[in-house]
Amino acid sequence: MRQIEQMPSAWDAAVFVAMELSKSAWLLAAQGSPSGKASSHRLEGGDIAGLLALLRRLQAREQQACGRPVQSILGYEAGYDGFWLQRRLAAEGITCWVMDPGSLQVDRRARRAKTDRLDAAMLLRALMAWWRGDRAACHMVQVPSVEREDARRTHRERQRLISERVQHVNRIKGLLATQGIYVTIARSGATRGSAWRSCAPATVASCRPACAERSSANSSGLSLFLSRSPQPRPSATPPS
Repeated sequence: MRQIEQMPSAWDAAVFVAMELSKSAWLLAAQGSPSGKASSHRLEGGDIAGLLALLRRLQAREQQACGRPVQSILGYEAGYDGFWLQRRLAAEGITCWVMDPGSLQVDRRARRAKTDRLDAAMLLRALMAWWRGDRAACHMVQVPSVEREDARRTHRERQRLISERVQHVNRIKGLLATQGIYVTIARSGATRGSAWRSCAPATVASCRPACAERSSANSSGLSLFLSRSPQPRPSATPPS
């Protein structure tokens, strides 16, 4: 995760807003002048129109109080929502930073309450400290371009599919092992494929109905696995 280390612009009249995001609600902690009182606001999750309207109200109120232009500075933790919110606010001319959650300073030895309101207040303090030049307060994440984020997606989805395939194969092999059937899969080379080894008196063919009955939840995956696996070769001499 790339981080931003350059200094922000000089301290000026601004409204600082920190957001605690969730699927159901957005909780905002806002503060105008450094000595002003922080306020809390709650919005429905994904309500970008309501967020823009709230930011304009806060900016207009602070501008009226100080009598000069005021900028809005917003920050939220990198996480589930990604970077779409930062791009949307930047398009509206609002300065928005994405904060690295692992860089936030907390007292890990003390027992502390954990609520969205307290988390938003903590993010607000870290954002204001970072804007003043305290680099130890937190780190900001470098927001990638849309093209770069799309390029990452293919690789990440491939890794996820590989992980899911391994889980399915291991589950099917475990089910077969309960019937005394063990499968060895060669990953590469000329012998790539599956080799069957049965320790049970019954053959692989006779175990198929039992496996199918006991794996009703995974019947489709088991059928696909059995259909693509090589059949056991008959021995040269019949058993005595």
